[in-house]
Amino acid sequence: MTFRFQIIIGIAIVLAMLLILWQVRKNKLNLRFALSWLMLGILMMVIDIWPNIVAAVARALGIELASNMLFFFGICFILIIVYGLTQKISKLTDETKRLTQEIAILKEQITENKNEK
Repeated sequence: MTFRFQIIIGIAIVLAMLLILWQVRKNKLNLRFALSWLMLGILMMVIDIWPNIVAAVARALGIELASNMLFFFGICFILIIVYGLTQKISKLTDETKRLTQEIAILKEQITENKNEK
């Protein structure tokens, strides 16, 4: 990888991390979810600055190609993100169901009170 390309990648990573921080600041992104992306950005910056780390880690783990290791870790990261989002969706679905039921009960009570008068 050329030094010029490393600079371009580094700038892109910094811009992406600034975008994430800006979205957190504007309350468009929850800090809990942003932290995983910021940690990934820091890891990518380390790999960008010292690209030989990837090959050394791949050799240490017995993986033949560094690109295979990156794909494997990328897929693991995506699975962790998807699992966390699935948990959040499940919780929000239950909360929405509960709130809908409470609204229905309140509407029923309001109509009963109107009919009594």
